[in-house]
Amino acid sequence: MNDMKQMIEQFHQTEDVYQKEKIKKDTLETMQDDIEKILKEKYPEYSEKHKDDLMCEGYMAVLESLETVSPDLEEKEIVRQTKEKIECNMQGYVEAFVD
Repeated sequence: MNDMKQMIEQFHQTEDVYQKEKIKKDTLETMQDDIEKILKEKYPEYSEKHKDDLMCEGYMAVLESLETVSPDLEEKEIVRQTKEKIECNMQGYVEAFVD
């Protein structure tokens, strides 16, 4: 989850809508492996059948972090909050949609 602080800083510094969308896209691409790792570690029993939906939950959590996490925080805290959001979204999906 390196670079998350830099991406959040860039996102908050620009007012350009196109640039914000590019940052979102780049962030999701950068974070894809981290999201998959969390999925496999926390929800191995769902990592095949529900992979697409759980990955989407992770992506939504990352986008939420771009919007809501303060760029003034230390990298370690940004990573912690982002990981927590990813795990929370995935847990919410499992509780709501998995038997």
